Amino acid sequence: MLVRLHYPSSFLKFTLLGFVVAAIPILAGLFYSVVSLDRLAGYSQRAVYRSAQAVNGSRDLLEHAIAMERGARQFAILGDDALRLAYLNARNRFIETSGQLDALNWQAPQRALLNELIDQEATLHARLTRAKFSEKAMQRNTLAFVALVGLARQIADHAHQLVDQQIAALQAQVETARSRVNWMLLGLIPLAILLVIGVPLLIVKPVRQLDAAIQRLRAGDLSRPIGVRGPSDLEYLAERLDWMRQGMLDAESDKSRFLRHLSHELKTPLTAVREGAELLWDGSLGEFSDAQREVVRILRDNSLRLQKLIEDLLAYRSLMSAPEPLELRYFIAGSVLDRVLSDQRATLLAKGVRVEIEGRSVGLRSDPEKLRVIMDNLVSNAIKFSPPGSCIRLRVCADQTATSFLVIDQGPGIAAAQRTRVFDAFYQGEPPVAASVQGTGLGLSIAREHVLALGGTIDIDENYQGGACFRVSLPSENQARLQG
Repeated sequence: MLVRLHYPSSFLKFTLLGFVVAAIPILAGLFYSVVSLDRLAGYSQRAVYRSAQAVNGSRDLLEHAIAMERGARQFAILGDDALRLAYLNARNRFIETSGQLDALNWQAPQRALLNELIDQEATLHARLTRAKFSEKAMQRNTLAFVALVGLARQIADHAHQLVDQQIAALQAQVETARSRVNWMLLGLIPLAILLVIGVPLLIVKPVRQLDAAIQRLRAGDLSRPIGVRGPSDLEYLAERLDWMRQGMLDAESDKSRFLRHLSHELKTPLTAVREGAELLWDGSLGEFSDAQREVVRILRDNSLRLQKLIEDLLAYRSLMSAPEPLELRYFIAGSVLDRVLSDQRATLLAKGVRVEIEGRSVGLRSDPEKLRVIMDNLVSNAIKFSPPGSCIRLRVCADQTATSFLVIDQGPGIAAAQRTRVFDAFYQGEPPVAASVQGTGLGLSIAREHVLALGGTIDIDENYQGGACFRVSLPSENQARLQG
């Protein structure tokens, strides 16, 4: 089951949420480090306290045991009650200290030694009390006192060992905390990197969707609806863009309908005008003076130009609205180029421009009619901008991936600022000085659409010097893109 991502209501909230999410691992790591340090400080404080209690208590226990022995011996010899009281006071402090030591977290051997010390002291005290601390009783229990003091010394030694154990345990706790922090950092760093990269990607994703939609609008692709999944303000912006797309679609439809009606409405009267101009030009209605004949020539030339404009408009509208399916077959490039030059023969003779063809025998599999339209528009463009008496070169070359057609003229070339726009519909670059070159602005656009339909590319060779060089590359066999 897919989980749908719910974006915040605004881009600002989404950005703030992204920063918060990216900061959570860092804050979690800092919090864990503070907790670990606090826990380690508490453990070290308790360890130091226990160690100090053990050392001080064991030392006091040894002093009390020695005081007990001294007081008991002196009382047995002198019989002074003050000495007996000193013994009892030392014994009370001994019992109190042993109780405090017993409350500490001793290990089993040390606790057994402490219990043995307490038991021996209680047994020794009972024997001395029954004998009323006589000198003979003291002599009989001398070894018992020596053993009691010896056990107290062992406990003091073990107390120092306990200090070492606490230090070792503290070092182990430090190493454990350091290891956990290190592992936590090893886990948090990739997570933080993932969030730092992932959250901006989530933020940028709807922006990129908007940018892609704007690029499609700029390229004229109005068929795809614009939808963005993201914060509500960006979704609203996408809705407005889609509203604009719908308006552009309506405008495009109106333009196509206008061109269709206008073109058809103009063709009928234009046909009559052109037929009348041809009759006048042929002299079928009688001879004219030179001035009259010049007027007839202007009338005839402009009617031809207007007819070409209408035909280009109809061809472009048909190409944009309902592209014709491809008819792919194998043919020789020279056959198509000869048809193009035959159609352009009158214009070539009028300007005195000659044409050289290289690679006439190259064969390819494509749509020959669409290729004829492509080359016809490119050659027509080259003728318009070629100076009288110059040469246009047509080159055909092929490799394993593509067949290339180059149309090279000796005209003024194309300015760098115009190269990105010459294939736009209705765009006309500035004609050369002292020339009356006028066009429809659709020839190169139609050529580009046919090239794209064949799965190829058309561009301008920017490295060529001395004129314009158009390159058309069509895919080799089995690489053309079929359309139906």
